[in-house]
Amino acid sequence: MAKQLDVVIINPGGRKEAYQRMAQYTAIETPVWAGLIASYLRTKGKSVNLLDINALEYQGYSQEQAARDVADMNPRLVAMVVYGHNPSSTTQTMPAAGEFCRILKQISPNIPIIMVGGHVVALPARTLREEVCDFVCQGEGPVSISELIEAIIAGDNEYKKVGDLWYREDGKPIFSGLRSQLIWDLDNEMNGMAYDLFPMSLYKAHDWHCNYNEAIRQPYASMYTTLGCPYHCDFCNIQLPFKSGELAKGLSVETNSYRKWSPRAVVGWIDQLVQRYGVKNIKFADELFVQHKAHVTSICKLLAERKYGLNIWCYARPDSVNNMQDDLKSAGINWVCLGIEGGNIQSRMSVDKKFDQQSIYNVVGVLKNSGIHVLANYIFGLPDDDLAAMQQTLNLAVDLDTPSSNFYSCMALPGTALYSKAVADGLKLPDSWLGFSQYSWECLPMPTKYLSGEEVLWFRDDAWYRYFNNPAYLAKTEELFGQAAVGYIVDMAKEKPGRKYALRPIGLP
Repeated sequence: MAKQLDVVIINPGGRKEAYQRMAQYTAIETPVWAGLIASYLRTKGKSVNLLDINALEYQGYSQEQAARDVADMNPRLVAMVVYGHNPSSTTQTMPAAGEFCRILKQISPNIPIIMVGGHVVALPARTLREEVCDFVCQGEGPVSISELIEAIIAGDNEYKKVGDLWYREDGKPIFSGLRSQLIWDLDNEMNGMAYDLFPMSLYKAHDWHCNYNEAIRQPYASMYTTLGCPYHCDFCNIQLPFKSGELAKGLSVETNSYRKWSPRAVVGWIDQLVQRYGVKNIKFADELFVQHKAHVTSICKLLAERKYGLNIWCYARPDSVNNMQDDLKSAGINWVCLGIEGGNIQSRMSVDKKFDQQSIYNVVGVLKNSGIHVLANYIFGLPDDDLAAMQQTLNLAVDLDTPSSNFYSCMALPGTALYSKAVADGLKLPDSWLGFSQYSWECLPMPTKYLSGEEVLWFRDDAWYRYFNNPAYLAKTEELFGQAAVGYIVDMAKEKPGRKYALRPIGLP
């Protein structure tokens, strides 16, 4: 008799609901945390399969078919990994994750399900009350899942021995009371992403990452080189899954862990991606890759030696580049995403972004001079934003004129300082988890001190449309990437998402 499979790891779908018509332009991301968990469990002797519904649904694969396939596998446990397109946006994936769990329970009610990820760490008891899953992880995930599998195999239902675990007792959510340690020896315990379990041919890079050339967006892969972020931005919940393990380590609540794989381990994965899967388009998904100079430059030097002709992008802050631009370019890092956030200094300061205006212009110029394109991130509707402040953000975006930009509305995501404050102050928030997606029909940003969420959303959508239809921007795009790129952007800018909540601000000219 074949040995029972220990766990099936699920990456949920739901992109069409979260992005509406813009889904056709989004990347298809490698689910990094699903792959890392699979890698860790294998080192602990667990048998693992992985199902990436998000990638497969573009091929017509449905939640129902996925649930039937999992039921046929009959694992001891299903691990639903709830992470979003961006590291901190996990909430928008909850509707699809919950739907899959309900379908699977209808087919195979006895297969236990654990939910893992930033959203459920923020709201573990609520998740158990609202969803049909059997367990919720309040920590990083891999250690808890391994311990839970062992408890299931033992058959003693001693869930209180499993760290960071929420479960039901007499129908009520309870916490095990134990905290799991973080994985500190990353090279040996969680070395890589188990790419062999992924449908690698289906992943697709962002359009701007490939200079808006649709023909070269595949193949593609994402990876982490570090875990955590030393900063405390009020709108971000990236650190939340690590807080329980940090407390177990004896760190203070105010201290953020920042763990690194060795440069040789990271470059070893890239060797595998290039040689086995033909991948050249790569995303370093670290919340802040350009941070620790020795780590970054060591990776870059090893990659430069290989001369793979890579096309990599990564995240940085305007105050973190620290003369690393030439090393970045030599490694094949052709795009850097800068978290600029706002054009108004006071609004930036209100969310702990403590860099001045001139440093933004300086770093954009430095990167440009090194041949690196900048993708600039902006947020409309920061807590101190009024109409004038949001207009300053748009003006800054137009003036910097980077090759591409992301325009976000400010969301009070569960697990962030903004969410805690919004709940405490009774502010209007989305009435569904899908409402936390930037492009969904139900999208509703957090109100500012001066504007409603509906007004913020209207301004953001109008700013995005004006930016990408700006003749000066399109002329620069043609100069950089050619006429075909201009045509692609013009077509994309026609796809305005439908909105339930959007209101032209009073006083707007």
